[in-house]
Amino acid sequence: MKRLYVRKAWRHCGFGRHLVALCLRDAAEMGYQKMSLETIGFLKQAIGLYKSMGFQETPGPDVSPPDTIIYMEIPLKSPSNCIYTQSSTFDF
Repeated sequence: MKRLYVRKAWRHCGFGRHLVALCLRDAAEMGYQKMSLETIGFLKQAIGLYKSMGFQETPGPDVSPPDTIIYMEIPLKSPSNCIYTQSSTFDF
């Protein structure tokens, strides 16, 4: 997952969680086995969201990234028993 960003006005209303859930569901439906991401250490709310959804920190690639980058991943379930099908309604 790359470059997921929620504008300040949409934060704290479940929109970010819903977007992540849709990404996880779609990746599982496409046959992916896991979802990986990288984030920056000072994005505490994003890290908390990812952890609450089951992402775990993992070692990054063998290149020398800055110490501030955090790598995370989550195994994906098969679409038939996917828990990421939360349906939420948002008024735009």
